[in-house]
Amino acid sequence: MTSSSSHSGRAILALAAAALLLGCGASSKTARPPVKGLAQRQVQFEQVVYPFYVFVPSSFDGSHPAPAILLIHGFGGRGTDMIGLWQNFAEQNGIILVGPTLPLGGNFETAVALQLYPIIMDSV
Repeated sequence: MTSSSSHSGRAILALAAAALLLGCGASSKTARPPVKGLAQRQVQFEQVVYPFYVFVPSSFDGSHPAPAILLIHGFGGRGTDMIGLWQNFAEQNGIILVGPTLPLGGNFETAVALQLYPIIMDSV
């Protein structure tokens, strides 16, 4: 292999790797279509803002209380992932879904989460 073909081969590999990396990043940031009844909210607790999503079934008109379920994701999950799993059930049964996207690790699960969950539900 000559020096110029070696350089062009490396350039092609570099371009292919860059395209692959850009493609991977784009797919994870692609906007999801809006889901009817889904709204993003947030609460502040101990100077930290915690985002969460609320799904309200189309049958809910606010004239009477409705049951609500707090959905907790596992490691690396998001509130919207959990809502997506339960959305059809909630729509059919008139249940409000609350899906926070929360950090894991450290003292969050033991010191913060147990105080934060009621604050989130009260805000809904």
